[in-house]
Amino acid sequence: MSARKRIAFAMAESVRPRMYPADRVAKFAEIADVAGFLHEFRSDAARRTLAGVGVLITGWGAPGIRA
Repeated sequence: MSARKRIAFAMAESVRPRMYPADRVAKFAEIADVAGFLHEFRSDAARRTLAGVGVLITGWGAPGIRA
């Protein structure tokens, strides 16, 4: 069996509770490790959260992603 994926969510703070309420996030947590919720990518804390993330779930107001 393969290892669980590590996922994170990125979107505007005001949008996240409506798009992904606690019960929906709990469903994700059944199949993956939820690293956290981001609204920016530049801080050290955001970079630590993103480390090892295999799936980034984005929504309205997500910061731009640069390679």
